[in-house]
Amino acid sequence: MSAGNGLPCDVAWDVLRSTSNPVWLVDHVGALLWANHAASSYLGLDEGDVASKSLFECLPRDKAQHRRLMLNAARRTNESVEFVDFHQRWWQVSIRPTDHRDVFVFWQRDIGRQLQAEEDLRRSLMRAVTIQEDERRRISRDL
Repeated sequence: MSAGNGLPCDVAWDVLRSTSNPVWLVDHVGALLWANHAASSYLGLDEGDVASKSLFECLPRDKAQHRRLMLNAARRTNESVEFVDFHQRWWQVSIRPTDHRDVFVFWQRDIGRQLQAEEDLRRSLMRAVTIQEDERRRISRDL
């Protein structure tokens, strides 16, 4: 059996299990169906406890409410929902419907380094503009 793109399903599952990004499957009400090691750690669960929990009971109340709203939006529209959120660090979160009715994939990617690099670049550009303006003023005075 293949994963729909010619890859065997076991290869796809190996990728999901081994990624350092938290990935979990939930049903339409947020009950955890499966989580990789990174997701279990993120939620503070042992991997064996995953199937007995709801995603929303493992998160702080404000994060749980927001993710519940986003899950409902993905369910209602049958479209992926993506957003950036802070919980322990900055994450890009994606909630995607699957081909299986009422099963959704949550995928998170740590974007802290990316945001820091963007901020460093913004500061460098501001310094360059300031230096350029100072040089123009100095040349103007000299003329």
